[in-house]
Amino acid sequence: MKKILLSVCLFLLIVCYVDGQDTNLEKADSLYKCGKHFEASVWYERGLFEGETSPEICMQAVKGKINCLKLQRKFAEELDFIIRSRNLDIPDSFRQHLAYDELLANYLSGRFVNTIEDAKNLDRGLFSFEERKTAKLITILSYNELCRWNQADSAYKEYLATYLNNAVSKEQLGLYLKKPTLKSEYRARLLSNLFPGLGQVYAGKSVEGITNLLLQLGTLWFSAGAWQEGYHLTSLLIGGSSFSAFRSGGKRRAVNLIKKENAKNIDKYNDYLRKQLLLSYTLKTL
Repeated sequence: MKKILLSVCLFLLIVCYVDGQDTNLEKADSLYKCGKHFEASVWYERGLFEGETSPEICMQAVKGKINCLKLQRKFAEELDFIIRSRNLDIPDSFRQHLAYDELLANYLSGRFVNTIEDAKNLDRGLFSFEERKTAKLITILSYNELCRWNQADSAYKEYLATYLNNAVSKEQLGLYLKKPTLKSEYRARLLSNLFPGLGQVYAGKSVEGITNLLLQLGTLWFSAGAWQEGYHLTSLLIGGSSFSAFRSGGKRRAVNLIKKENAKNIDKYNDYLRKQLLLSYTLKTL
């Protein structure tokens, strides 16, 4: 009799547990359909880590959680979750899908070096034609973001030959022939040291450069005049400190102008590259 009661209790516990797992996923799916992606992601993870689960339940919960994080644009959090999910009991086919999602999450979270390494591993895996093509495109985009345009050019030529049979426009073939000319921060700093205001002139701000030159000359004139009148302490403290402030400020300003201008040119060029690359991706040649 005791054995029968024990068996019945064990059976009821198993049934309740399975029902609880299904309830977690059903609740998560319901919230997801209502657009409550944060709440849904919590229920998906709750279904994952409340005891043992089957590979199918794991796969559904992981997939749901990833979709929720994507829709919330929490790409760094998505990446961390994918890495944690590697140790779960999931089918091998879905594990490959996770590797592809990890590549995308790395790129969207701004981890471009990791993206390039992931793409190399993805190329060696058993992935579909479209996934390999997308991985190559994301590799090129990552090189662009890192301003490694020579490597991007090599990867782009390989991409054209492998996936597009070079069937693109002349503009797209010469995509990397118009790299932006970037100015040197070191040169701006050096010019500012050699002659006041020259760094700002090099950065394209002639008026600022001349103004900085006049300010430095003015403080030197004031310092020299105060010294001749016998106000030695005033000459050193006020004149000298003002000259030093304008001089160091001019150098910092020149470098910041170069950084700002270079960033503007890089963004403009990378935006052009991005549009052309996405345009080439839509071509169907194979």
